[in-house]
Amino acid sequence: MPVRECSETSNIAEVLRVGVEMERLGADSVWVGDSLFARPRFDPLTVLAALAVRTTRVAVGTAVLVAPMWNPLLLARAAATVDTLAEGRLVLGLGPGPSYGPARKEFAALGISSSDRIDRLEEIIAVCRALWSSDGPVDVNGSRWQFRNVDLFPKPVRPGGPPIWLGVRGPRGMKLAARLGDGWLPIVRSSQEYGIRRDELAGTRAGRNAAVYLTVAVHDDEMRAEGQLRQWSEHYYRAPWSVVNELEDSCAGTAAKVADRIAAYARQGAGEVILRFAGGDIGAQFGAIVDATQVASEPSDPDR
Repeated sequence: MPVRECSETSNIAEVLRVGVEMERLGADSVWVGDSLFARPRFDPLTVLAALAVRTTRVAVGTAVLVAPMWNPLLLARAAATVDTLAEGRLVLGLGPGPSYGPARKEFAALGISSSDRIDRLEEIIAVCRALWSSDGPVDVNGSRWQFRNVDLFPKPVRPGGPPIWLGVRGPRGMKLAARLGDGWLPIVRSSQEYGIRRDELAGTRAGRNAAVYLTVAVHDDEMRAEGQLRQWSEHYYRAPWSVVNELEDSCAGTAAKVADRIAAYARQGAGEVILRFAGGDIGAQFGAIVDATQVASEPSDPDR
């Protein structure tokens, strides 16, 4: 099961250094998140453009970009540019964005209704794919965007554009993922919930490319790891741990404990796991998880 990496930090040089290090350590991809000001971050596609020219093998992805905040023409061009720089290694994770207060404030500041974000996401996907797939000018006559005779440059490296993985888990989002997703990349509260949701995607392309996003902290001292996870999460979400812990699954402890949590998601159908590290030495934590995962997957020796 591929183990991937997602980093959150306020130091752009550190983001790029970690991305390059993850490629060297054997990660399959490197991902960055998106938020305008509720959870301050660098612009995700700009960061991926920088990572694209510093790496040669890993996929680069957004986990996930809040697409309803974008004009689809601008998003289509930006994504195609990153895909060109990455020579076809871009995976575009898209989502409607969360619905809690600070996120709604972002939509309001942009003059966009947060209640409309699922429908906007659907139309944005359609416009982007039309622009990426056409060999010539495109006409669009949607509910929100209408234009004629528009030809996008550059075209993505992959025919039809980069794969779109949808970060959704609610009923409407899951229906959208089943119809339009090339993959599924949710944040969930447990592996059991993950399995239930994934069953809704049975037989779809999104279901065949199911991943999961998991925040972790690795240390031999489990109490230290738990403290690190709580402190980082409260600072990041600007909320007490009791609230954060209800929003999403996470795991703190030894590398073996984290590897067990990853295995629990694999048993529920996750083909890949994207790890977000809650501070600490990311390279060391990643390496320890990889080693523990490999040990757990080795067949037992009956002669021992």
